[in-house]
Amino acid sequence: MAKRVLSIDLETFSDVDLPNCGVYRYVEGDFHILLFAYAFDDEETQCVDLASGEELPQEVVDALFDDSIIKSAWNAQFERTCLSKYFGTQLSPNSWQCTMVWAASLSLPLRLKLAAQVLKTGEQKDDAGERLIRYFSIPCKPTKSNGGRTRNLPEHAPVDWTLFKSYCIQDVKTERDIRKRLEKFPLPSSEWDYYHMDQRINDRGVLIDKELVQQAIICDMALSEAMTKKAYELTGLENPNSVSQLKSWLEDRGIAVDSLGKKEVASLIADLDKHSIDAEALDMMKLRLQMAKSSVKKYQAAERCICSDGRAHGLFQFYGANRTGRWCLTGDHEVLTDSGWTRLDKWNGGKIACWNSLQECVSFQKANALCFNYNGPLYFYEDKRISQISTPDHKMRVKKRYDGEWTDDTVGNMTKYRPSIPFTGRRMITPSLEHMELRVLIMTQADGHYSQDGILSFRFKKQRKIERCKYLVLTAAVRCFNVPVITEMSMSFR
Repeated sequence: MAKRVLSIDLETFSDVDLPNCGVYRYVEGDFHILLFAYAFDDEETQCVDLASGEELPQEVVDALFDDSIIKSAWNAQFERTCLSKYFGTQLSPNSWQCTMVWAASLSLPLRLKLAAQVLKTGEQKDDAGERLIRYFSIPCKPTKSNGGRTRNLPEHAPVDWTLFKSYCIQDVKTERDIRKRLEKFPLPSSEWDYYHMDQRINDRGVLIDKELVQQAIICDMALSEAMTKKAYELTGLENPNSVSQLKSWLEDRGIAVDSLGKKEVASLIADLDKHSIDAEALDMMKLRLQMAKSSVKKYQAAERCICSDGRAHGLFQFYGANRTGRWCLTGDHEVLTDSGWTRLDKWNGGKIACWNSLQECVSFQKANALCFNYNGPLYFYEDKRISQISTPDHKMRVKKRYDGEWTDDTVGNMTKYRPSIPFTGRRMITPSLEHMELRVLIMTQADGHYSQDGILSFRFKKQRKIERCKYLVLTAAVRCFNVPVITEMSMSFR
């Protein structure tokens, strides 16, 4: 017999900034649950107006503490942490399921609105929600017109409050509709066990050395003050941190620059140091580079996130590594980034090529690097197109038979059949090494470079290589264009 499912969505208020501090710190401020929308299974969605004095039905309270009933929410960690604060006890994650994590396992967007759009669900997220959240869930600026208040209550905008309740109800409907779509692709129970372990780790948190953090920030402030003072003395500028003012100062000294980004400043320093052109400009650029360092921001972030127990909670996002699952591949495995092919152990995060089974296309998505120690069996897989070593839990997009559906499966299970693995942005039937599209892909792997806007470029100095590149892309019917420089050729895939 299937377990009952309680779908939940909350609207809350706190004077702590949620995006900058995280939900665990958020609930330690002036925190209130305003609305509690819920629905059991396919029953009608209800909304409890806690801000107006209504109370949760006993049936709902009992369900929240009953491990035999599944609690479901989009980004369930938020709802569970908020309700733990509301009840004054830590709710166990064991009976909670997060539809955002479930969606992430299928390479769907991590925002409820976008996931609903991609899945084309019957229920969509209400666009009015962002305005209502800014009004009711975030402190407001005290003014004469609002009587100097710092928070908007239901009585201050009754019509909007009614809309806010409708918005909360709609979120439950949308999340439930998404869940029904995802049920066609069930997440293994072992994955939910890993998710629950992840939640327990986040609940436990990481102990932060407060004194170390505070002293690091103080040291940075003292250093910044000293560097700013020296920059004033060197340039005489009103604001030496101003890009426009600094550019003008450099131009007056005969040094033209297009940008003062980190890479450009580092290059300029090397050039000035090599040619000993301008000692003052060199000193100023070194100061600029030093002042731009962001390492102290990690200490500032840690200070914001420290909870009353001296720990930072919620630091891990399950399936947050751009929907790749988790810990999978050895360091010598190469991945396609927007800067070309890179060894996994040399990759520190950024945009990485991901394959979408619905459109059968490749796009670059932002991901984080995750490294861990592993002690267990490894599977070696190799054919003409792929060679990899991975853990049994590593997931890949495969077809079990040619006319089947694309699905996620682990490498361990793939040993039981002969899988079909996506290789290009478009599926190719019986390709061979002489196939023009395949030859273009091989050339791309060897000499291609992806720019920020997705343009694939090749740069050749030898005329025969330029002609060969033209021949291959034109024969493969790839849309491309030449740039004015004779030694460079660029093309874009659509």
